[in-house]
Amino acid sequence: MTMQEENKRKKFFNTAGLCLPENHGNVRLDLLVKFKKQEFAIEVKIKRNRDTIPDGKKQLCRYLDRLGLKEGYLVIFDPGKKRWSEKLYYKSVGVDDKNIIMVGL
Repeated sequence: MTMQEENKRKKFFNTAGLCLPENHGNVRLDLLVKFKKQEFAIEVKIKRNRDTIPDGKKQLCRYLDRLGLKEGYLVIFDPGKKRWSEKLYYKSVGVDDKNIIMVGL
């Protein structure tokens, strides 16, 4: 990666944070935010069918294992015709020994 590419990634935050698209072997986590010695794994999905959320949880757990983290975020965009009050949520669920924070939009 060139210095220019690295600087573009760092400019995401105005503070000491860093936001990276993350690559682990053959799989890619959508976003890894590093801020003040903390790491936040974020997986983003578009809800296409009933398997989207369970599959997303499993995928995020695999990423968390590779990163050595116990908690991550699963952001679900629902393009359906539901009202916003039905689409918006924030909840924490346990999967194996991981905490998945789910954000619905």
